[in-house]
Amino acid sequence: MEFELKKLYDSVIAIHEEMFYLREREEQMQQLNKETNSKMATLGLFSLLLCLCVVGLQALMEASATGVMVEARMQLMGDPRESMDPDPITKRSISTIVWFGF
Repeated sequence: MEFELKKLYDSVIAIHEEMFYLREREEQMQQLNKETNSKMATLGLFSLLLCLCVVGLQALMEASATGVMVEARMQLMGDPRESMDPDPITKRSISTIVWFGF
C-alpha cells in the first residue's frame, strides 16, 4: 500500500511540474506574440509612410513636369495673351513638338 501511495505521489509531482512548465511556456508564447504584433504594427506604419512619401514625390514630379511643359509651350508659342489669333497649324505643330519631344 505504501508503495502505491509513493507511486501516486510521484505521478502528482510530475503532473504538477508539467503544469508549471506549460504555464511558463504559455507566458513565453504570449510575450512573443505581443512582440510580433508590435513589430508588425511598426512595419505597417513604416510601409504606409513610405507609400505616402512615394505618392508625394510622384505628385511633385508630375507638377514639375506639367509646369515644364507649360513653360516650354509658352516659350515656343509665346504668351497666348499677347496674340489672340495664333496660326492653328503652328500651334498644333509646336504643341506636338513639346508633347512628344520631337
